[in-house]
Amino acid sequence: MEINDRLHRLKISFSVTENIERFVYLYIILDKEIHIIDTGVAGSEKYISNYLSELGRNIKDVANVLLTHSHPDHIGSAQAIRELSNCSICACEKERNWIENIDTQYKQRPIPNFYNLVNKSTHIDKIIKDGRGYNY
Repeated sequence: MEINDRLHRLKISFSVTENIERFVYLYIILDKEIHIIDTGVAGSEKYISNYLSELGRNIKDVANVLLTHSHPDHIGSAQAIRELSNCSICACEKERNWIENIDTQYKQRPIPNFYNLVNKSTHIDKIIKDGRGYNY
């Protein structure tokens, strides 16, 4: 859904279990490069790619992904998008352990079908600290 010509919102529906349906929103910022805020669950990269194609853009033009927090419905497609675009992944230091090691996240916070919702860990390239920007 277009919010304005540069900001778009995608609603991604997914199933936690056969009986638990959920959805998550992610945001796409269009400029010379593309920036994505959160990535949805594993497999969402297909929806993102198709949406960008409808806009005449390409997922290869994604420069940055900002992960707001480490829940599976926000990080699930981060590594797949990185593999398609070679983008940078940005997140807060406090979320790092669960994003970079999904096995640790599962051990500390087991949820049904976890590995179907997020199937790969991803490295954080840019750490956001205390509202003062990136620390490379």
